[in-house]
Amino acid sequence: MSKPKRFAALSATPIANTRGEIEKLLHKWGCKKIAFMDHYDEQRVEIQFVWLADDGIPYAGRFVLDVRPCKIGELGASKIDAEVRGRWRALLYFLRSALGAVEAGIIEAEALFLPWLLQGNGQTVSEALLPRLRELQAGNAAMLLGAGPTP
Repeated sequence: MSKPKRFAALSATPIANTRGEIEKLLHKWGCKKIAFMDHYDEQRVEIQFVWLADDGIPYAGRFVLDVRPCKIGELGASKIDAEVRGRWRALLYFLRSALGAVEAGIIEAEALFLPWLLQGNGQTVSEALLPRLRELQAGNAAMLLGAGPTP
C-alpha cells in the first residue's frame, strides 16, 4: 500500500504568488502589520502579523515555515522545489479555512491562533508550553491555568 501524498504536495504555484495571496488575506482580515522574514542560512521563513481584536487589543502572531527541501536523495530538483511550494500553499489553505471559521463564528480568533501568539519575550505560546506539555498533562495544569473559581 502506498502512502498518500501530502496535502498541496508538488504544487506548481510560484512561491511569490502564494506569499502575495497570504498577505492579501491577512490584510483583508484586518492585520495592521504583516512581515515576511527570510532566514536563508536556516532555510526557514517567519510570517509575522498584528491585528486588533474586537476589544481594540493588538495581538501579534508568528508562523515559521520550514523551506528545507525534503527527500533530497529521492526527488529531482523540480520536485523538491514543488514540495516547498506545496508547504506555502498548505499554509495559505490553513489560513483561509481558519479565518473562515472565525468569520462563521465557529471559534474566536484569539483561541484559534493561541499557539502562534507572541509573548513579550518573543516566544510564541506554543514555544513556551510545548516543552512543559507532559508536566501540564500530568496534573499540574493549575500552574498554567490557575486554580480557577472555588465552588
